[in-house]
Parts: sequence; C-alpha cells; structure tokens
Amino acid sequence: MRLSVNCGDDGHSQWISLKSLGRTADIFLDGVWQANVVTVDDEAGTVLRYKTGDDGRLIVDGDEFICELVKGEVEIRLRDAS
Repeated sequence: MRLSVNCGDDGHSQWISLKSLGRTADIFLDGVWQANVVTVDDEAGTVLRYKTGDDGRLIVDGDEFICELVKGEVEIRLRDAS
C-alpha cells in the first residue's frame, strides 16, 4: 500500500479515501513508530518524512521543509482517526 499527503503522488488518492472514512494510519519502520511522514510505501519499504533536528523541530531551508527517504521493514497500521 502507498499513502501520501502530496497531491501529485500516486498514494494521495488512497490517503484521501482513508481520511474520508474517518481512518488514519500509523507508520512503523523496523518496528519504530514514525512521525512527520509525507509518503509511505510498504511494498518498496520506504518512508519519506520531514527531517528533524536534535531538538525535535522540523528542519527548514529557506521556505522549504527538508525531507529524508529512509528504507527498511515498513508496516502501515490503519485505525479510526478518533
């Protein structure tokens, strides 16, 4: 499954469908919950997420957030959003 918050991504329609059903997804990489996920693809084993500094804040370059692509064993757990 591929999910993405980016409008131009193939996983965006699945993300919108999920949200319209009142559901959300928890993303795990190698068993560790992931925050700030932009795009996830469990078949490819990839997570694109906003990069954070040591202080936990998102890293920004000018007016753009910096992303990082990480790979490993990806699990997408669907649940009710409430």
